[in-house]
Amino acid sequence: MAFLLLFVLPLTYFAFAFEHAANKKWRPLLLSLVSVLICFPVYAWGVLQSRSSTAAIALVFIPIFACTCGLLTFGFFYARAKANTVFNALAGLCVVGILVVYGFGVYAGLSEKKINDDKDQLVREISAQTRWINEHLPTHQGNENDWLRQELETHKDNLGFQVAAVRSAFIEDSLLSILASETTSRDLLSAIIIHKNTSPATLESIFKAHGIDDKLDVSFSMNSKTPTSILDKIFSRSSFTDQWLASNLNTSQVTLKKIASFKKMHTLVPLSQRSDLECSSLKNMREVLSDKSIFDAEGVREETLSRVINRIASQCSSQ
Repeated sequence: MAFLLLFVLPLTYFAFAFEHAANKKWRPLLLSLVSVLICFPVYAWGVLQSRSSTAAIALVFIPIFACTCGLLTFGFFYARAKANTVFNALAGLCVVGILVVYGFGVYAGLSEKKINDDKDQLVREISAQTRWINEHLPTHQGNENDWLRQELETHKDNLGFQVAAVRSAFIEDSLLSILASETTSRDLLSAIIIHKNTSPATLESIFKAHGIDDKLDVSFSMNSKTPTSILDKIFSRSSFTDQWLASNLNTSQVTLKKIASFKKMHTLVPLSQRSDLECSSLKNMREVLSDKSIFDAEGVREETLSRVINRIASQCSSQ
C-alpha cells in the first residue's frame, strides 16, 4: 500500500500543480510547493534520529507526506474560493491536516531522540557504576556476592547500578534469579540471561515470564546453558539468531541441520568449527559452500569449504 501511494500521490500532486500553473494560479501553487518542501527537512530529521540500520529506507517514503501536504494546500484554496460555511470548514480541516502531518514528523523524531538519549544516559550510568563497583569489590574479597546483594538493595531503583552489578563475575545464580523475577527491564534481563553464572533453571523461568519478547532471543541464543527446548523455539520464530545458535553447544542437531542449509557465511563459518555436527549437516554445508555465488564479504568461503570437506573425510568415510 505504501509503495502504491509513493507513485499515486506524487502523480496526483504534479497533475494539480501543472493545472494551477496552466491557469496561472501562482499563489496556491507557490504555497503548495512551500508546504511540500517543509516536509522534507522535518521528516528527514525525524528519520535520521533512529539508529536502526534500516532506518534510512524510510526516507524513500517522505514524498508521501510531502505530497499530502501539497494536495491539502490546493484543497484549502479550492475550499476558500467557494466562500460558504461548509467549504470554509473543509478549508479549516485542510489546515489541520497539514499541521497533523508536520506534527507527526516532529513527534516521531522527538520520540526517537528521547529513546536514544535515554539509552546514552543508561550507558554512561552503567559505565560509572561499573567503575565504582570495581573500586570497592577488592575490599570485600570472599564475600563479593553478599556485598553486591546489599548494594543492589540500596540501589534498587537505579537500573544503571543493577546492570553493572549483574555484569560482575562474582554475582551468583541465586541473586540473578531474584533480580530476574523482580524486573521487566530488557537491559537488565539481557545482562542476566547472558551471564555465565545464570543456571538453566533461571533461564527457563525468565523465558517463561518474558519469552514472548523476541528482543531477548539473541541473549538466550548466546548462553550455552540455555536449554535446548528454548533454543529450538527461538529458532522457529527468529531469523536474527542463527549465527549464535550455530555456535551454541546446546542447539539441537535438528536445528543445526536446518541452519546448515542456509546460504549465510556468518552461520556456516561457526558451524564448520563445531566437532559435533552430524554427517547430513556437513554434507548440506558442502553443497551450500560449493555455490560460488554465495555472498562472501570476508573471502572465507573456500577455507570454510575445505574445513567441511576434511571433516566429512574423517568423520563420514563409512557413510
